[in-house]
Amino acid sequence: IYRDLASQLAAALARLGIGDVAPGAVEGSWCDGRYNLAVGGAKIAGTAQAWKRVQGTPVALVHAVIVVTADPADLTARANACEEALGNPTRYREAALTSVARCMRRDARHARLGDEQIEQRVLDVLAEQFARVVPPRVSETA
Repeated sequence: IYRDLASQLAAALARLGIGDVAPGAVEGSWCDGRYNLAVGGAKIAGTAQAWKRVQGTPVALVHAVIVVTADPADLTARANACEEALGNPTRYREAALTSVARCMRRDARHARLGDEQIEQRVLDVLAEQFARVVPPRVSETA
């Protein structure tokens, strides 16, 4: 499931002009996992899953958190402050995190896009990408 999710997210990011997206752990990133999505060695998305049995059938909730326009430096500082407040020695590297906005703005075609424009473009591309692989279903409720 992680591979399928990562593959579709990577395809959506490629449509936004962000290439070389690969799943894997990113040393020094917060909430690190084997199925982060990374660009140039920096985490751009993290994935998670939860499993439950519903009427005897295993069901998985699999999702991703994509850093779109949030400032990676600010997010890392906040995560480090949280670890420090908890008395944990763990510290994260600012360079271990990036954002869709940061990656898109490296391309001259997107350099002047505002955060709202980037956020809308990401929502549109994700909706289009996942509509191709997850057809709409109507569930009948009792």
